[in-house]
Amino acid sequence: PYTSSPWSIYNLAVLLGYKINWAAFNLTFFNQIRMGPRIIPVPKKGIEKKLAGIVKRIANVVNIEDVMDIPLQNHCPPEYFALASGQEKAIEDNYHPVPIARFVRQHEIENGVLKGDEFGESQTFPCDKNERIEALCEENPKVAIICRYNLQIDTLIRLLAPSHTLYIIRGDTKDRDTVCRAAEAAERAVVLLQSDCGLGFDLPSFSLCVFASMSFSYSSWEQTCGRFLRMNKPSRTTFLYLLTEEDSMDQAVYNAIQNKKDFSAELYAKTRSGL
Repeated sequence: PYTSSPWSIYNLAVLLGYKINWAAFNLTFFNQIRMGPRIIPVPKKGIEKKLAGIVKRIANVVNIEDVMDIPLQNHCPPEYFALASGQEKAIEDNYHPVPIARFVRQHEIENGVLKGDEFGESQTFPCDKNERIEALCEENPKVAIICRYNLQIDTLIRLLAPSHTLYIIRGDTKDRDTVCRAAEAAERAVVLLQSDCGLGFDLPSFSLCVFASMSFSYSSWEQTCGRFLRMNKPSRTTFLYLLTEEDSMDQAVYNAIQNKKDFSAELYAKTRSGL
């Protein structure tokens, strides 16, 4: 198995005997970021089409549906939830003039949390989504819940731990494979997954995946959805999307992902201002 990162594609090409000029490849696909005394190459954004061109040069690319009888994956229309009064006031009180900071804060609050900083402590708010998540976990034996924010995951841990067996996959999870094997083996389980950790695990036995809050990255969403569909165990998964109603950040992020694009705070700010 290979991920779709520039690192992986370059190494795959080398292993298959294709000669690619590293200096040119490095300049095209990486930014050089200084971290202390080291200079670290970090993949650029928006290079997917150029990378796909290299993939097509070294391999035949097919959709999994073209080579296997795959059950249709069920992406349900969004379910909508109103903001509680405390959430509405928190959004007003935490306005920030910088678009990305303002929209991230709003998105956090829509999902019942607000991460603290040097000026204030972290906060949680009543959130109707959590009641729906709790009901879904009661009704279904195996549920995966996707959250963009670790503080949101922490809130759901406190809510669900008394009555459910939980498995956590996020940046501080040291051995995702072990966690996933345990979740796959369990008869009943709830996996709480950080939305940008869509690599390094498989959960084909989970028939329900709930997006409580979505990543701003289209590729992260696509990778996450792929974790529930494996070639050695083709299965049908239902995907639910829990969104805050009306003119919400939840809706804006969902719309971007549906259009196969990353959510851009700058572009969204211009749209909101009518530019």
